[in-house]
Amino acid sequence: MFGLASNTPNSSFNWEDVYRYGLDNEFQTVFDDDGGSTSMFMTGQPQGIPQTIKSGFYYSNKLFKDTKFNINYSYDNSQVNATKSENSQYFLPDTTYNTFNNTNAFQKNEAHTINIGLEQALDSLTDLNFSSKIKSIEINSTSLDKTDFLRSDFIKTRNTTIDNFSKSNGYDIANNLKLVRRFKKKDRELRILYSNSFSENSLKGILKTDNYFYFDSINALNSINQKKQASTNANSHILGFTYTEPLTNKIKVEFSYDYMQYKSSQNKLSLNKIGDEYSQIDPLLTNDFLNIKKINRLGLKFIYEVKKLRFTLGTKARNVFVRNDNLFTNHQIIQNFNNILPFSTVRYKFSDNRRIELQYTTTSANPTINQLQPITDNNNPNFINIGNPDLLPTFNHNIKVNYNSWKAISGKYTWISFGYNYINNNFTNFTTYDSIGRTVSKTVNVDGNYNLNSSFGTNLPFFSKKLVISPYVWVSYRNNKSFINGLMNKTQDFRSNLNLQFQLDFEKVESSISGYYNYNYTEATLNINSTKPYSSQGFSGSINIKLPAKFIMETNADYTINSKRSEGYNVNYLI
Repeated sequence: MFGLASNTPNSSFNWEDVYRYGLDNEFQTVFDDDGGSTSMFMTGQPQGIPQTIKSGFYYSNKLFKDTKFNINYSYDNSQVNATKSENSQYFLPDTTYNTFNNTNAFQKNEAHTINIGLEQALDSLTDLNFSSKIKSIEINSTSLDKTDFLRSDFIKTRNTTIDNFSKSNGYDIANNLKLVRRFKKKDRELRILYSNSFSENSLKGILKTDNYFYFDSINALNSINQKKQASTNANSHILGFTYTEPLTNKIKVEFSYDYMQYKSSQNKLSLNKIGDEYSQIDPLLTNDFLNIKKINRLGLKFIYEVKKLRFTLGTKARNVFVRNDNLFTNHQIIQNFNNILPFSTVRYKFSDNRRIELQYTTTSANPTINQLQPITDNNNPNFINIGNPDLLPTFNHNIKVNYNSWKAISGKYTWISFGYNYINNNFTNFTTYDSIGRTVSKTVNVDGNYNLNSSFGTNLPFFSKKLVISPYVWVSYRNNKSFINGLMNKTQDFRSNLNLQFQLDFEKVESSISGYYNYNYTEATLNINSTKPYSSQGFSGSINIKLPAKFIMETNADYTINSKRSEGYNVNYLI
């Protein structure tokens, strides 16, 4: 049994407890089109300090000699009541204006999750693993957004009030099956993977908007009163085979084939209020969209491995078929793409505890249904999003270099990393600011976006690991292209972080203190006024005391100092 109650930002289990109670299956796992996946906790809540209750049970047992079984259930109830004030200034070629925004938002999430896992050794050479997750979730949210639009001389031209209420509920089901077959010949292996997922979500809500124009006597008030209904369904099936055959003691070859099928549909209905009923369909905000994607991928990889060196070289040939059906207008778009995705890795071991690795990979990603569906999203009429069914897949080139050195006895650990990512057909925003200050945005493709990042860190233990000093440095540079009012805007963004931590570890008391300094610099070609570097620094401290009966008392504090930012953001605060 486990439980957590919190009204602080520390409203999640730590990594140790996540794996202890089997909650890693509750991560939101996002699969890319190349079979990879990323797992993360995603609350979907507005920023703020949540009130959270989590509870459940975890059971694990070895049922038979070759059978392991685990099951867990968790209940999650969290809510956030957030208030935000924001002042913005817009510099456009022909005008400059300001906005003052105040938002009050409340959101409550309630979820039930069941995870099941089974590990079965069929024989001494064959293993079968099965896992399943079933999750239901209900979300209730309300928000009240008030914005004043002002000219450069700070005279009000427009005021908007946006009142939004929505209630959604749905479920997610995910199943994974893995069969691993080894053979008497060393390194010969067959892996068969199959996974599927099913999800459904429905939403109902009310959108009320009042626009007041101070200098337009004819259309001084423009209002929206709409009922929103939406339903989303998605399913996926992924089947993969990987066979490894050793040619010699040093050389292996790996063959792989994957078939992936994704189907998602999204129906959005907007009804204007006529009299006392929401009965008039708004055709500009109503749509029924179907996306079907089928991927066939064939891979070949050569592996050369000796005591200190491992070298891999391979490629994946991929065909992607995409069909987008606009069922509301009976319009269909069919796309068919072929990709060659080469990859290579070189890993050299200086010793058992010191190594360096160089990796080159290529990946490709398809747009989501929200990016594709050709419909206007007016949930915030000041920031309107429009889908683009003509989007093309991205093509990414990735280079990574990692160096690691560790000493198990002393606990000293050092790492250095470097990464480079270049993207063709990257997804970016095409944004238009109209005459009354509204922002209209849609996703388009652009070539030439890239980013660089590098980091260095080390752990230096002293006094039999009772004191550990950990310096850390991280820098990144991003070059990004977007479009504003039809003109290309190139943004260069530099960020850096310097961190130093001291940790003390005694038998019943653990404590730490750290400090950091961040420096950020951004430059945009369409707005030289935004070229204002700023920095932040802070200090953190924590203490953990082990009490009798396995109780633990823990507290922490964070102090943040902001400087060289815009007026109102140079705030120092303690949490």
